[in-house]
Amino acid sequence: MGAIQRSIRGTVAAVLAATLLLALAGGAIGATLVSQDNYRLPAGEVLEDNLYVAGGSIIIDGKIDGDLVAVGGYIEVNGEISGDILAAGGAIVVNGPVAGDVRIAGGGLTLNGPIGGDLVSAGGGTAFPGMPSVPMTIEGRQVQQGTHLTAEGSVGKDAIMTGGTGVIDGTIAGTLWAGMGSIQLNGEVGGDAHLYGNQITVSDGASVGGVLYYSTDTQGAVTIPSGVALSVEPVVTETPQAAPEPSLAEQILRWTI
Repeated sequence: MGAIQRSIRGTVAAVLAATLLLALAGGAIGATLVSQDNYRLPAGEVLEDNLYVAGGSIIIDGKIDGDLVAVGGYIEVNGEISGDILAAGGAIVVNGPVAGDVRIAGGGLTLNGPIGGDLVSAGGGTAFPGMPSVPMTIEGRQVQQGTHLTAEGSVGKDAIMTGGTGVIDGTIAGTLWAGMGSIQLNGEVGGDAHLYGNQITVSDGASVGGVLYYSTDTQGAVTIPSGVALSVEPVVTETPQAAPEPSLAEQILRWTI
């Protein structure tokens, strides 16, 4: 994993952790708090409040007129969220529309619905090319590791995606930053795309409205067809040079200071 990829991954993890802690710390004011093994907001029900929920299985079929903050084993959002989603879990599936931002971390992340704001994600999967990601069983459900923005999914602004494996079939209106072990771009990016990974694959059907920047530590692990972007530019990362050994005169001078 390259220095840029590690930096992106570390930054995203820190931001998600800090935001989650702040949300939970302030959750007692102006919010509905729930902690139970299995939680479901039924279809047709409208919660006019922010929802903070922790549980093994969390299913949101109804509408939340506010933010959703969730920590659980399996989290599935089918209803409408008028605010943001902040969630951490073994598996997270977002099917319904989200008006605001989505910030999620988990082993398996699936995004099937429209996101009005930004997407920040940290998903699982292997970081090594050619090594398959073993499916997980969470709350009785088999979950594929990695992050998948499906063809039905879209991001209205920018996306920052990190993790082991990522597949982007949907649309990102703004700029994409992706730092992953394996990245597959099949969808559309309206702005620039920054791809950092051990294996980078861009399909013929992909489209980047701006510049496609890429960087990889693995030789021959990049597939980018011509014409998919305004221009394609490799990012060269220089290996830091070790500091030279001090001369005898410099060592003597240091001892005298």
